[in-house]
Amino acid sequence: MERLNLSTIGKKTAISDKWEGDVPALVVRRNGTESYVIARWDEKTGKPRITFDPEGNNGMIKNIKCLFTGFKYKNSVEKDE
Repeated sequence: MERLNLSTIGKKTAISDKWEGDVPALVVRRNGTESYVIARWDEKTGKPRITFDPEGNNGMIKNIKCLFTGFKYKNSVEKDE
């Protein structure tokens, strides 16, 4: 989470057909290890796309296990409405 600049990972959720914006995701690599990345829905391909992988040198990604909602970035400012 430190390398993703997140203070809270949020709630685990299933992968939907489509979502908006960047979200934290848990991935499984080909060697069986799990790690966190940032993913985004790619409208052109109709598939998820990894936009940031801080552990990319640890091997190829086999699949996305789940997404997280309700996450918070460390330096985000909350606004009162």
